[in-house]
Amino acid sequence: PVKSVFRGEVMFAQWLKGYGNLLIINHGDNYYTLYAHVEEIFKKKGERVDTGEIIATTGDTGSIKGVCLHFEVRHHGKPVNPLKWLKKGA
Repeated sequence: PVKSVFRGEVMFAQWLKGYGNLLIINHGDNYYTLYAHVEEIFKKKGERVDTGEIIATTGDTGSIKGVCLHFEVRHHGKPVNPLKWLKKGA
């Protein structure tokens, strides 16, 4: 299962070219997490999620061959090191 690393609101939950099935969660203060290439999405746009909540299953959608998870943290639209976020939601 794929879990949210921090609480927030789902702002995107559908297929996007190159990313396959994609979830984007808005965590406030211009922080967003992206979970791409997931198989099944359990949340819809506008729904709230909690830290550690299961939001999807891993998959191989989009341009990837084989099961994987593409994960990003962005602040003001720019990628940032996700390690501190992964520790928060561990």
